[in-house]
Amino acid sequence: MASGIASIPVGILGFNGQPDAEPADCRPLVMGRTLEAGQQPFHWRNHDRPSTWCLHYTLAGSGMFRDDAAGGDQPVPAGSAFIVPFPSATSYWLPPGGRWEFVWLLVGGALAERHAQVLFRAHGPLWTLPANSPVIRLLHELHGLAASGADDPCTGSALCYRLIAELWRQHRQATGLPAEIADACDHALRNLDDGGLGVAALAKRAGCSQAHFSRLFHRHVGSAPYAWILDQRLRLAMDLISAGSDLRDAARRAGFASYANFSHRFSQRFRITPSSLARGRET
Repeated sequence: MASGIASIPVGILGFNGQPDAEPADCRPLVMGRTLEAGQQPFHWRNHDRPSTWCLHYTLAGSGMFRDDAAGGDQPVPAGSAFIVPFPSATSYWLPPGGRWEFVWLLVGGALAERHAQVLFRAHGPLWTLPANSPVIRLLHELHGLAASGADDPCTGSALCYRLIAELWRQHRQATGLPAEIADACDHALRNLDDGGLGVAALAKRAGCSQAHFSRLFHRHVGSAPYAWILDQRLRLAMDLISAGSDLRDAARRAGFASYANFSHRFSQRFRITPSSLARGRET
């Protein structure tokens, strides 16, 4: 007999409790288990979906995932997941003749959405999560809470907080970054809208000279810190525009004081202008 996460039945469950109950900044909304076996087309574009955070874990079979900013289609086989904010410039689908069985969870609230954005930029969308992972155990607990019908929003929020903490723990273990570099990256990703954010500020935060910080950063991250910050800003802008933000507002929220500079950099990075991306979103 199946146990743990594999014992969750096919179907969808909501979580009882008032939507505005405290703590409303991180709360489970709905979760379920789905089996797609090619009986009908299955293709989700996440560009215009309501604002939530999605964890999508494969139990069996495999589907495909695409992050428009990174480019390329990637499989999501058993034991792996994609974890993304909605809306975002991402999509997922079942290839013809395929089979995909997965558990999914949607989480709402300002804190959940903030962590979703930062984790997405820090780790990327794809994760490897073995069946004994604390993240998977917490998913199973959340399903148990939904299945019980309990009107207990505080327990649901507490489980979501723990799930986010475990994802951060796994991210840091996977990257193996020195503490000062991990802290600098986390700080940068939380403050991309700050036009004053730069290599000097991150080096000061890390407690070392700018030259030493740059060498250490390049050794462990694989790019110069300025280039990394610029790329994170452009990825954020792409997500904002894909989600419907005004172009100049997206540039400002991504830390660009000059729209002309932003447009030039964006076009260089993605081979498409911001206005062309926005027009494509509207078609």
